[in-house]
Amino acid sequence: MNDCLFCRIIRGEIPSKKVYEDEHTYAFDDINPQAPTHVLVVPKKHVRGLKEAMAEDAELIGYCQLAAANIARQRSIEDGYRTVLNVGPRAGQSVFHLHVHCWAGEICNGLRDRAALRLFQVCGFALEASPRERQDPDSTAHILVHNLGQKKLSFRPKI
Repeated sequence: MNDCLFCRIIRGEIPSKKVYEDEHTYAFDDINPQAPTHVLVVPKKHVRGLKEAMAEDAELIGYCQLAAANIARQRSIEDGYRTVLNVGPRAGQSVFHLHVHCWAGEICNGLRDRAALRLFQVCGFALEASPRERQDPDSTAHILVHNLGQKKLSFRPKI
């Protein structure tokens, strides 16, 4: 596609900090990193997203995952990283060219903490947190982990 941001990056029309390239993929550091390591692995073939992918794209999608594993080895983070495909705007996809996020560092812990927070909220546990802290998912997730250690959780049944 001519106007696709990632296609333009792959063609060299828009600068990027390239970290990996082969015949199938192009990978670069995210300009708005959400973790100490945040690399985008993009197939050179334009595929709008996972929901638009066809059976013939399966090998390419798998190849993106293998490229992420290669990058993890190069960066010595292969003992703890996450790969994510966002599908659609409600999942956070903002560029409609299929891409794999490769994250390592604090974000992995933060995502785990936010998932635990949501589970506790659904089950009816209340946290000791200020209104401002309750509005910030990262802050609230940190409080959850701290309160678990201090045993400062109270159960508030949902009726």
